[in-house]
Amino acid sequence: SAAAHIGTFLFISACVCGSGNFQRISIELPYDRPVSIGIGDEGKMAELPYLLSLKNFEIEMDPSHGDQSGKPLVRQYKSDFTLLDSDGIEWSLQTKVNHPAYHKGWFFYQSGYTLGESRELTKSVFLCVRDPWAPVKETALWIMLVSAILMAAFSGRSGRPWLYAAVL
Repeated sequence: SAAAHIGTFLFISACVCGSGNFQRISIELPYDRPVSIGIGDEGKMAELPYLLSLKNFEIEMDPSHGDQSGKPLVRQYKSDFTLLDSDGIEWSLQTKVNHPAYHKGWFFYQSGYTLGESRELTKSVFLCVRDPWAPVKETALWIMLVSAILMAAFSGRSGRPWLYAAVL
């Protein structure tokens, strides 16, 4: 259908056009100081347009599953942090594994943590991602999905849609 072709064209165009605007910065965030500088894709220092401060970090253990030594495995970990934007407004956000925080085009993924010798947290590690073409990609995927569902629903044997044939 035409909608499927439009969705495909939009998706490919957004991927090609947006590749130059895509940013990914890895930031190690300690408790004791705010950070806005991390490591970009090419291993060079990169700066976020925000200042991040870690407020709390929690590790949830899974006592029913353990490693080879019998220690429980980590089930989930999350960070509560504040973000100071260029307008001087401070935002309280939370990110945990597979549940990123979002602020003005940036996604903040909880990607790791660093523990000291006495097992205390030294740093929470974030992956900060900006993809200005993400809304176009998501719209294109929805167009393709709806188009595929409609094509499946209205393609039938002997020229009648299977949807109507099931009702008759």
